[in-house]
Amino acid sequence: MVTSILHRATGLALAAGTVLLLVALLALAAGPEAWASVAAFCDSWFGRVLLFGWTWSFAFHLLNGIRHLLQDVGWG
Repeated sequence: MVTSILHRATGLALAAGTVLLLVALLALAAGPEAWASVAAFCDSWFGRVLLFGWTWSFAFHLLNGIRHLLQDVGWG
């Protein structure tokens, strides 16, 4: 039950992280000044925490999805 709740929570975190990724891509297209501000944000402690959380969410969501698929075919 806990892994199901965490799977949903990490899915929401991935959706929010995708919005941040879109903002970063738009800043990259807007020019060097906009990209510099995004890079500065990502280099801050808060930006690093968000990037770490997004990476952890991706890894957990991916591995939990694989585990779920294996259980659906009868393994485990």
